[in-house]
Amino acid sequence: NYTLKFSRATLADLIAKGRLDQTLKMVETETENLTCLDERGKLIIFDNVPQVVEYFTKFRASFYAKRKAYLIDKYNNELTNIRGIEVAQVNLNQASNYSYYPILINDKFPISRDDLYELLKTHGIYSRRYFYPLISDFSMYSNLESAAPSNLQVAQKIAREVLCLPIYPDLDIDTQMNIINIIKSHFIVVNYSFWTYSEFSYLSWISKKSTITHFSKLS
Repeated sequence: NYTLKFSRATLADLIAKGRLDQTLKMVETETENLTCLDERGKLIIFDNVPQVVEYFTKFRASFYAKRKAYLIDKYNNELTNIRGIEVAQVNLNQASNYSYYPILINDKFPISRDDLYELLKTHGIYSRRYFYPLISDFSMYSNLESAAPSNLQVAQKIAREVLCLPIYPDLDIDTQMNIINIIKSHFIVVNYSFWTYSEFSYLSWISKKSTITHFSKLS
């Protein structure tokens, strides 16, 4: 055992300045600098580890948002103006977190929403039938007068038509194009006598990419 003696004035001064533990070597001082270069090559100095984590999280999240925005633009460009598919309209006055990519499959599309859902699933692509089934269709509510389909025509339509396609930061472009080509395959006209070589090559490319062996015919 060791006994350390301080004068009252010295001890009071060390305590008042918060230096007693440091004077007795009871604490370690972190001397390593926490620094990194930002995206513009500028040096950033952090005071502690939580600051590093916070900076990295915000920086990474911003790239996730940009990546998902790119994927959504790709979906929009490829699926807009396809008969039977309604793409969600973007509200420029609101910021999106890009958590979902919903489309509506109406009766003008060659197959139903549920058939497309099952077709995608056979290729290992798991979309989501959002708002489905409606709560009003549950057995404990379906007998209520307020749950009658005639009273919920808009909700019934959305539950019957909406399909959320995969959208996440790590979705690669090949997988996304495979999804798009599976959907688009129902608009290929099979009439070989009028096909050019490039059109036939495109059909072969889609067949390889999406592994679809049947194509819709237009009468």
